[in-house]
Amino acid sequence: MSMRKAPATCCSLMTSHHCSGAVEGEAPSINKVGLVIEGGALALALKPEHQDTLMKLCNACKSVVCCRVSPMQKAAVTKLVQAKCGAITLGIGDGANDVGMIQAAHIGVGISGREGRAAVLASDFSFAQFSFYKNWAFNMTYVYFAFLTGGAAAQVAS
Repeated sequence: MSMRKAPATCCSLMTSHHCSGAVEGEAPSINKVGLVIEGGALALALKPEHQDTLMKLCNACKSVVCCRVSPMQKAAVTKLVQAKCGAITLGIGDGANDVGMIQAAHIGVGISGREGRAAVLASDFSFAQFSFYKNWAFNMTYVYFAFLTGGAAAQVAS
């Protein structure tokens, strides 16, 4: 698919009736699917004439992943969500390529790691290592289990 044909294809997919009962002009109800959009397609979707359609599609999906995007596109998506949805945004990054997104977001979180400290210096909050999340999630399962069992070492279900 050439880049010239992409905008028409992208827009026709966004207003397609293939999305479980979509009505023309309304956001389709496809809450059981996600959207993965890469940098080249995102560049076209971020043009002013396609932004409303992109937001309708994104709002209709359960999750949206933007991959292989430039630092400017990360910041542009953050600003678009703020402007079109009125949402509070959280930007999390670990390198210099995430600084624009972190600064554009209402809340910026930098993770210190292999890619340097640029994200940490530009953020509102920072974490020393990403392993914090892994340890936190692992220990929260124990807290949840203790809550369910009333602190006893009993089985949740027999």
